[in-house]
Amino acid sequence: MARTSRLFTAAALFCAFLCQNAFSAKIIFDIGGVLAEVSRSGIASKMGFGNLLGYIIIDRQDPHNIRDVLFRVLDITREHEPKNMTVPDDLGNPLANVMCDYQAGVKSSKEILKEIGQTIELLDKVEFFRSHRERDMVEALVETIFEPEIFAQYMKPIPKGLALLKKCATKKDKDGNLCNEIIILSNWDNESPKYSAALKEIFTYVEPKNIFMSGMFGSHNGLKPNPSVFDFLLKAIDPQGSSHSPAHPDETKKEPIIFIDDMKVNTDAARKHGIHAIHLERKKGGFTGTTQGDYKAVEKELKELGAL
Repeated sequence: MARTSRLFTAAALFCAFLCQNAFSAKIIFDIGGVLAEVSRSGIASKMGFGNLLGYIIIDRQDPHNIRDVLFRVLDITREHEPKNMTVPDDLGNPLANVMCDYQAGVKSSKEILKEIGQTIELLDKVEFFRSHRERDMVEALVETIFEPEIFAQYMKPIPKGLALLKKCATKKDKDGNLCNEIIILSNWDNESPKYSAALKEIFTYVEPKNIFMSGMFGSHNGLKPNPSVFDFLLKAIDPQGSSHSPAHPDETKKEPIIFIDDMKVNTDAARKHGIHAIHLERKKGGFTGTTQGDYKAVEKELKELGAL
C-alpha cells in the first residue's frame, strides 16, 4: 500500500511538472528602460556639442546638471498646483505635473509646449539661467520630450530587452502553438508612437488590443503605479480573474500574469494586485551610454515560472 501511495504521489508530481511547463503566461512589459530608451548621444547632439563644451569650460558646470534645471523649469510651470505625489520619476521624485498631464493624455503636445515656453520666457527675464547655453539646452530638452516627432526620432530599442521580448513572444509548445500572450503597459504619451520606428518594431510582437499606454486614458489614473490602472488592465486581459489571486499573489495559476518593469514602485503596486512582478535592476552607462539592465536575472525568473 505504501509503495502504491508513493508511486501515485510521484506520478502526480510528474504530471504537475508537465502541466506547469505547458502553461501559457500573460507577460506584461513596460517600455521605457525595459524595451526602449532615448539615445543620450542623440540628445547631446540635439542640445549642441558647442553648448555642452561651453557649459563645461566657460560655465564650469557638470552637464548632468541640465536635468536638474529642466525639472525645476517643469515644476515652476505648475508651481501653483499641488504635486502629484503618486507618480515618481526614475529617481523617485514626484513627476512634474506637466509631464503627468502629457503622459496621461490630459493635454496635447502643443498645449504643453506653449505653457513651458511661456515659463522659460519669464525665467529668462529674471536671469534664472546661468547662461544662454543653459537656456538653449533646456529648450532643446523640452522639445525632445514634448515634441512627438523629435522624441520618436531619438527613441531606440534596448537590444537585450528586445531579444527577451522576442523570446517570450515566439516561445512555442510541442504542438507548435505560441505559449505566451504579450501585453504592453507603459507610462507613455499618446502622440509619439505613430512616429517611432523603435516602438513599431516592439509592437510587431503585440496584438493591438494588448497595448495599454497611459496617454490612452486621458486621466492621471492611467499612470502607473496608480491602483486603478492595474484594476483596468486585469479586467481587460483576465475578465474571469482566473490567472491571479490578490490574497495569494505568489500562487502559481493556470495562466500566470507576469509584469516586468524597471521601477520598483511599479512592481510593488502590481504585486498588490496579485500579479507576479519582476523588477529589472538597471543602471545607466553615463551621459551618452546605454541602459545596463540585469536581463539574465529576469530571464532566469521567467524560466522558473515556466514562461521561457
